[in-house]
Amino acid sequence: LGFEKKIVNEDLKIAQGWIPPGNLERAAALGFVDRITQPVYGHTRAGSVTSEGDALMHADEARETFGVDGSGVLVGIISDGVDSLAISQSTGDLPDSVLIGDAGDGDEGTAILEIVHDVAPGADLAFHAGLSSLEFIAAIDFFTANGVDVIIDDIGFLTEPTFQDGSVATRAGEAVEDGIVFISAGGNDAHRHYQGVYLDIDPEDPDNNLHDFGARAGEESDGGMTFQLPAGGRSVIILHWSNPYGDVTDDYDLYLLDSETLDIIDVGTDIGGDIPVKVAQVQNFGGTTGFFEVVVDKVSGEAQDLEILVNVGGTPTEYNVPADSVYGHAAHPLVIAVGATDLDGDLDFFSSRGPSTIYFGPVDTTALSGLGSGRLAPVLEERDTPTLTAPNRVSTTVPGFSPFAGTSAAAPHVAGVAALVLEALGPGAPPEQVRNILITTTDGTGFNYETGYGATNAFSAVEEAVDEAPSPTPSPLPTDSPEPTN
Repeated sequence: LGFEKKIVNEDLKIAQGWIPPGNLERAAALGFVDRITQPVYGHTRAGSVTSEGDALMHADEARETFGVDGSGVLVGIISDGVDSLAISQSTGDLPDSVLIGDAGDGDEGTAILEIVHDVAPGADLAFHAGLSSLEFIAAIDFFTANGVDVIIDDIGFLTEPTFQDGSVATRAGEAVEDGIVFISAGGNDAHRHYQGVYLDIDPEDPDNNLHDFGARAGEESDGGMTFQLPAGGRSVIILHWSNPYGDVTDDYDLYLLDSETLDIIDVGTDIGGDIPVKVAQVQNFGGTTGFFEVVVDKVSGEAQDLEILVNVGGTPTEYNVPADSVYGHAAHPLVIAVGATDLDGDLDFFSSRGPSTIYFGPVDTTALSGLGSGRLAPVLEERDTPTLTAPNRVSTTVPGFSPFAGTSAAAPHVAGVAALVLEALGPGAPPEQVRNILITTTDGTGFNYETGYGATNAFSAVEEAVDEAPSPTPSPLPTDSPEPTN
């Protein structure tokens, strides 16, 4: 039927590739085909808003004082692409040899490589694109097969579960269990995120089941959350509700309205399969900033925890909830989730906050096995996210990434420090030891849901690693030493 294979995951029993549109129905009718959907695509976590992180984290002092540069450590980067790799190598901003799995498309990967190389110039580097969930998992497989010690990524998957671990998060956790330090950008969603349990706007009217954003926030009743969109901008709105993937028992509709006319602009659509997610989008074709309303209607079932992600271009002007905006694999308890600080060391306004609320156990997001009742469950756990912070708004030589802002820029600083710590500890140091050193040597005074354990301090981390490194065992002296000659 003309299917051009790009990637096949035998464990998940899913193939990604291209097929002529006219053959889709014939392919779907094949007995062994369960379903056909678009791939789950992620977005890179760059911000729109420079800091020189090497000096701010005292990594330069650590290299000079302790003589470490990341030598003997292999760091793997998952991002969009490395289009300017050769240019960065020609200017000396990257080493001549970088292990490439899938070069991808784009240049955020090149900028991330440069930051890791600035902090740990002796570390070996690898790259594999991972903009779809299957590509991301393939990247981890590639790094595992090639002996990578540290993985750092800056990809967020908007339709992977937010209330439980999906396939991507599970694979990231497995990588840590295999001995790899896994570091992820924590996200740039604090200023464009909503979360709250559904509240009926009019319990006396069975025909009006809109969610009351205003009353839920302790304000006047309001069935719409207003967000603004600059002229020419486009925004994608994603609604999640707290049913387990593969066992959706409740139904919610998502609407986008023009704030002025209240005309419906888009109705949320599902993404295929038994998944508690609706997606809608809008583009502002006007010449000035436009204002739009997010409206959620409970079609059937019980009240659930609602999570709304405003992606690409829009920003809520009311009812924004920064808490619980670290989600997906960055929220996995074995992954180090990195928040972003500005030039003065303050948490940047967009840096995602914790905790990460989990209601259900892990799920295979391709097989979608049932997990029992979808009613609002007791909280399984509130995960301590983010883990720590590092600088963003930094300079690179990559066009379009100077300044390079967002947790995409913060995470590679921590990856570079992890490489220095691993070199100081010596071969075979477990990820738990590296993580513990990083979080106990920050400039923070304890954990909180905004900055985690605090700002990464490379000097203190390497100093601690040097103290914890096992001392070499001296060889025993011979019992019958010969007399030295003149």
